[in-house]
Amino acid sequence: MKGDIRKKTASCRHSGGSLFFLEAEMFGRRKEKKASPTDVAPKLGPSDLIEEMPEEVEGIVLKNTSGDILIAVSTDMSLSGEYKLGWFIATDRELLVVDPSNGGYKISKIEVAEIKEVKLHSFYGNNLLKVYTENRGIELARFSKTLSNKFRSVSEAIKALVEESHKGKVEFKPTVESPEGRCPKCGAPIPRWLGTCPNCLEKRKLIFRLLGYAKPYWHIVAISLVLMLIATRLELMQPLLTRSLIDDILTPEDIPPDQKISMLIKLGLELVGILAGASILGALRGYMMAWVGGKVSLNLRNQIYEHLQKLGMSFFSQRDTGSIMSRITFDAGRLQDFIVRALPDMIQSMVTLAFICQILFTLNWKLAVLTLIPTPMMAFLTIYFGEKMHKVWHSISKSWSSLNSVLTDTIPGIKVVKAFVQENREITRFSNHSSNLFKRGMRGAKLQSLFGPLMGFSTFLGSIIIWFIGGRWVIGDVLTLGTFTAFTGYMWRFYGPVRMLCFLNQRFQRAAASADRIFEILDTPPEIKPAAPTISIPELEGRIRFDHVTFIYDGGDKPALDDISFEVEPGEMIGLVGHSGAGKTTLVSLICRFYEPTKGAIYIDEHNIL
Repeated sequence: MKGDIRKKTASCRHSGGSLFFLEAEMFGRRKEKKASPTDVAPKLGPSDLIEEMPEEVEGIVLKNTSGDILIAVSTDMSLSGEYKLGWFIATDRELLVVDPSNGGYKISKIEVAEIKEVKLHSFYGNNLLKVYTENRGIELARFSKTLSNKFRSVSEAIKALVEESHKGKVEFKPTVESPEGRCPKCGAPIPRWLGTCPNCLEKRKLIFRLLGYAKPYWHIVAISLVLMLIATRLELMQPLLTRSLIDDILTPEDIPPDQKISMLIKLGLELVGILAGASILGALRGYMMAWVGGKVSLNLRNQIYEHLQKLGMSFFSQRDTGSIMSRITFDAGRLQDFIVRALPDMIQSMVTLAFICQILFTLNWKLAVLTLIPTPMMAFLTIYFGEKMHKVWHSISKSWSSLNSVLTDTIPGIKVVKAFVQENREITRFSNHSSNLFKRGMRGAKLQSLFGPLMGFSTFLGSIIIWFIGGRWVIGDVLTLGTFTAFTGYMWRFYGPVRMLCFLNQRFQRAAASADRIFEILDTPPEIKPAAPTISIPELEGRIRFDHVTFIYDGGDKPALDDISFEVEPGEMIGLVGHSGAGKTTLVSLICRFYEPTKGAIYIDEHNIL
């Protein structure tokens, strides 16, 4: 929508005031325009433009392509303009379009060597990626405005592919350019509402920021830590008592049996008292941390919900309801689990390791050094699998959000589904999302099933070394049987916390992914700034004036309203006429202040609503 509305109206009299109709030509479709060089995204490596394909699509691609897959991206529209999921694939030799059509897919291919030009066409409501050969133009992908950034990257990647193909060599080379709106480190698009690259966020900083929510309850946390230290130390007394049992009671032959029995009873009572005390302190500590975790989760959920009320409509228009709900419920619950269980387990494991190391080196420093042999291998496995698991848990979180989105769309709108007899379609859609969640979950299970046995094998190697060398020392009277028994007991207790810390890395990665998703909402600044000073108007007359108002939707590449000026008198009625996407709803939304104008001002009774 562009121009002065007053200059493009024809009026007719109507009871209650004048009725104005906008000329339809004012809303005529704009000519498609070629994306300007300043809009072009930097070249990206192939890994940045490969998305996970459904099994059906993957099978189609494997049957119809040859060469290495360099690009595999989804579109949210068919080439005919329907909102359906399609795919675009590029190899080093050809381009493949998988377009949804009549319940299946229509496949079209073009050789990279035939392409002469790549263009992005921009329309109202959607964009089109198209390539041209000597004698024809071929549509590759139609997509909504929300995917503009992704397909600018795809366009540049195809241009690079064509250029290298004409040279006889296909190779992607990431550029060092950093256009506005892109991360200077990885080149990925930066969401305007976030301000930082989600791919380059430091996970440890996210966790430390999360722990800041526990600061008001530091005294409870401190008491819990003291109880944990005492309980841990008490639990570690058992192997030392076992050594005393063997070396001081069972092995010596010069002690009378009656004295041995009394010593045994005394030792047993000590053990019962120690274990009972450790259990009571552990229960108190667990309850305290559960209370702290619950309070942190409560405050997080309330803060997220309160912040959501302050955000503009553009934030909600870019996200599914299910995704937002998933962050308030699923992600907040996962963070609560991290604070209540994972974090205390991590601290307790570290404290236990410190105590055990001190005891092991006191018992026999040579065997203690041998105990540490498997540790580097366990650390390597933790780092290696940790990087892979973070990506998997992040994808699982997204799958849960997608599944929730289907539910929040379908269940409230069940009347519409039944009215149009779309039950089978919705069942298929839900089944596809559930299957996708299952596949990603099994990918995580596969990594976990490899990680666990490898960690177990590492600790088993360490125990074999201790048994062999320690056993020889016992046979040669270099080491007492009681000391060796106590040492092996501490050895297994040593490997337990090490394995716990390694497995906690997975929970750390899951918590970091959830914290990332939650803080993305909390870091989104409200678009609508409260006017200062706020004024109270007893009664509105109803005069509305637009003064050179321009508005561009977030992520849009051209104005939805362009330099609009008009005035409506009290009692006057205006009819807005134009095709879909001309800006009628946008204009009303600006009056309601659902969005802020990019330029210009809006007045109600000569009061600037901004």
